[in-house]
Amino acid sequence: VQRQPVLRPAPAMDRAMPQRLSATTVQALRDCPYRFFARVALGLAEGNELDAQIDNSDYGRWMHALLFRFHDQRSGDDDLAELLAAADAEQAAAAYLAWLQEHEADGWRFQSGEVDRRCAPPDLDGVVLDGRLDRVDVQTDGAAMLIDYKTGNRDKVKQRVAEPLEDTQLAF
Repeated sequence: VQRQPVLRPAPAMDRAMPQRLSATTVQALRDCPYRFFARVALGLAEGNELDAQIDNSDYGRWMHALLFRFHDQRSGDDDLAELLAAADAEQAAAAYLAWLQEHEADGWRFQSGEVDRRCAPPDLDGVVLDGRLDRVDVQTDGAAMLIDYKTGNRDKVKQRVAEPLEDTQLAF
């Protein structure tokens, strides 16, 4: 048998690049391009298994839903009672309400939450960037503030956002 060199396989996205990218998808690409290629281009995915334990993404979804419902239905009469009606998280609620009252004392007011946004930058040749604003607050002078709810360890979140553009979701 005659020797023949074998070239290394070179993964290519060709037409398999998704036409819509979310911050989560972009972060997955940054974390591990090989895993991104396997899941997106090749369509490989792990089987779903039922798990009785709540993970961070479950907690994050619950928290987003809780805070959106709270702000969307808030009358301002009794913040604690309204937040507790939306969730059974008294300990976490107290810290959030302390922040909220200070935030509102500075003149900020809830305007909207869980707002879907899409854009198709010309440089991306038709690829659409999908995102969701967790919350938008405004002041009477028209200033706006985007708030991104975070769950997990506070020090890890601070470390992640300390370096500009390292947190894909915030940059997105």
